[in-house]
Amino acid sequence: MAAKTSVDYYWRFEFIQSAAGSENAKIKIDHYHSMDDNGDYTIDTIASELEITSTDTSNPTVWTGMCNGLAPGVNATGVSASATEKAAASDIMTHKFRVTLLNDYYLDESNDRAVTWQWAGYAPKWSWTGGDGDETKVYKGALSNVPDSTQDYNIGSDSNFTAYTPGAAKADYQECFGSVYEGDENGTVNAEGGWHLLTISTDYVSADLQTPGDGVWTW
Repeated sequence: MAAKTSVDYYWRFEFIQSAAGSENAKIKIDHYHSMDDNGDYTIDTIASELEITSTDTSNPTVWTGMCNGLAPGVNATGVSASATEKAAASDIMTHKFRVTLLNDYYLDESNDRAVTWQWAGYAPKWSWTGGDGDETKVYKGALSNVPDSTQDYNIGSDSNFTAYTPGAAKADYQECFGSVYEGDENGTVNAEGGWHLLTISTDYVSADLQTPGDGVWTW
């Protein structure tokens, strides 16, 4: 059994707006990946204009999408991590996204259009080149139960491997860790904690979404 050299990720983001002016807040979501030797990213726009209609934290505007072919074991600089770097990073992967407010509006402190990014979740699509040969099957189970790479493993005998496509439900995704960010001021993040609320109040927030690397590194 062996993992593929790239991993597809499903994502689920939640947003609410601070409504102001005559229209709802609108955002653009960009995915930054594949940093080159000069420190430049390839940038994909995965939502060109998402209207945030909700002001209710219990019923947010939800975006779901997918990023294909991400290199497993990406460290904080966006470069594939060596074994040494993996250990130093405590098996953490980072995925850089930028959320831009497209229609800023400010009248006064009580009339300031903004967007709060209140949750981010992920579901990696582990695809295997061995087992029963069905590459549509992905792993949905505890990371601690991912089989060891040295095992002669039969995917077909493990119910954790199944044809699984996450939907809109929050339960289909695991919460991202607290996210280091750039852009609009949002205070100090506990990068080892749960998701940190990020407010896009003027321009943008560029966040390095963290996910566990267990079971995702290339074998």
